[in-house]
Amino acid sequence: MFVMNRLKAVGAVSIFLFLVACSSSDSGNGGSPNPPADSAFSTFDEASVVIGQVDFSTQTQQRASVNSVSGGTGPIAYFVETGDSSSDVEKQLILPIEGQNRSLVFDGVPESNFAAAETVLGQASFLGELAAVGINKMNTPVGAAANAQIVLISDSDNHRVLGFEGFPLAAFSSAVEADKVIGQNAFNENNLLGCTASQFNAPSGVTITPSGKLLVADTEHHRVLLFNAIPNAAQGLIDADLAIGAGSFTNCNASSAQLGLKRPTGVWSDDDTLIVADTGNNRVLIWNELPTVAGALPDVVLGQVNFTQVAANDVNGDGLTDFPKAVSASTLSLTSNVNTSYTGVDVSSDGQLCITDTDNNRVLLWDSIPSKNGEAADVVLGQSDFTRWVQWDDDQDGVVGFPSSRTLYNPMACKFIDDKLVVADYGTNRYLVFEQQ
Repeated sequence: MFVMNRLKAVGAVSIFLFLVACSSSDSGNGGSPNPPADSAFSTFDEASVVIGQVDFSTQTQQRASVNSVSGGTGPIAYFVETGDSSSDVEKQLILPIEGQNRSLVFDGVPESNFAAAETVLGQASFLGELAAVGINKMNTPVGAAANAQIVLISDSDNHRVLGFEGFPLAAFSSAVEADKVIGQNAFNENNLLGCTASQFNAPSGVTITPSGKLLVADTEHHRVLLFNAIPNAAQGLIDADLAIGAGSFTNCNASSAQLGLKRPTGVWSDDDTLIVADTGNNRVLIWNELPTVAGALPDVVLGQVNFTQVAANDVNGDGLTDFPKAVSASTLSLTSNVNTSYTGVDVSSDGQLCITDTDNNRVLLWDSIPSKNGEAADVVLGQSDFTRWVQWDDDQDGVVGFPSSRTLYNPMACKFIDDKLVVADYGTNRYLVFEQQ
């Protein structure tokens, strides 16, 4: 079982907002970033729209409906397809909602609070939320990805990735069936058979590179699986081409070494750079080149001063978590008081990096992809400076208050969409939309 289920007291949702521009070179989930620019967002910015709640001060965990969510984990996804004219544009926002065992489809990024979805996947109606396995069912979906041909959703507790072909996804029709399953022999199976090249254990983050490679964070196998192409078969086990962070397909052990991973979650690549949220080790790893052979070592680590330390919030770099708690522009705390949680990573079209610093109740932004270990972030959202970390602390007095348009509680995903940044604010059961100033 994906460990995020341990947090269902506050609800659980997973989102992935994916951007595919079929008429431009920035396709897939990655897209090669342009030269770095100054920060487009400012510290302690206010969000302009809230998804899943009626207003910015509400944090209620709600039952399944046409516009409710309960939490927010996993990647965020937005899909754009341009037709023959500039006015002929189809766009859909797809939110895999872990706690309600479904994925909601919206007509673009909502521009008003508490927007209603137009389609549901994984349930027969907008009111359904029971977990199940099958061709039209889901059990803890926690991530998604897309290109012009397919939408992929990581159905974590069914230990598989589901594929839905065709865009746009149709307006509501009950029990929409998937066209493809990866990680299981058939749509009605959710077997967990062991450490192999073709099977997952609670997959989470998933991304498709511009060239069509598929990367899946195989979270409880402590590795990232790379497929050189999305498998063609509708069913049947297909071997991955490379295991990143494991050294081989038969090693599924957690490790804090430079080569190793412990419960990886978020993953991003543009075919050149690879970024992986090594959540259980409180760090984010960067490969300057997408690995092509087993045992390729990452080049840069964020959240730590070197590749041997893994403590959360280690401001002085001594390898130990600081007590009393202290944070800085260089530290991360990603485990959210459980064995693991979801850590979102994304890079904008102009090269800005976003990481959700979950347990510090903030989102960190870098103006460009860092080239040095432990490099400090440039902007923080959810807090007024890099030394603060309390949730819902709108007046910044260090005391837990109430939700607002600029506070966060265990954020677990982020995605750049044109001039917007969408953040999954898990503990507040909502998504926030920030706009460039």
